[in-house]
Amino acid sequence: WAAPASLTAASGPGTELAAAADEGDEQYQYLVGLAERGLHDRAVREAESFLREHARHPKADLARYRLATSLFALDRRTEAAEQLRRLAALREFEFEAEVHFRLGQCELAAERPAEAAAAFERVLERDAEYLRLPARFFLAEARFRQGRFGDAEQGYRAVLEADARGEYARGVRRSR
Repeated sequence: WAAPASLTAASGPGTELAAAADEGDEQYQYLVGLAERGLHDRAVREAESFLREHARHPKADLARYRLATSLFALDRRTEAAEQLRRLAALREFEFEAEVHFRLGQCELAAERPAEAAAAFERVLERDAEYLRLPARFFLAEARFRQGRFGDAEQGYRAVLEADARGEYARGVRRSR
């Protein structure tokens, strides 16, 4: 990634630090654009570059989130889970519920149902109404894989009661 001429032309005390921050901001915005356009291979490379070059940038955690979601989209779940675990350890991260949701999906894919269940429980503890139903469904799936069939049945019932005709209700019917 090459710095724009406007960043390299300035000189004087403090301009190097400001230029690095500006460069990081521009690189982060470029990363966001790649991810939003679904160019996940390029977004992964850009996020990794950003994190190498700007590890202490104020948007480093957001760049890591973009990295994790792009890895997830590319079905590179093991790598995505590594990044998501780092984000899950943060306090008050802007996308905390989403991090735990994707981490739970990665844990299910890795046949780690106890860890998946813990992640989905964290989603349900957050104020993320739009993730509540899918988190309940996947928590029930994790409980089923743990052999906790009563808990799974209770979770599946909650999904059916909340949305009897929706996408996750169809998943419940396939799971039974």
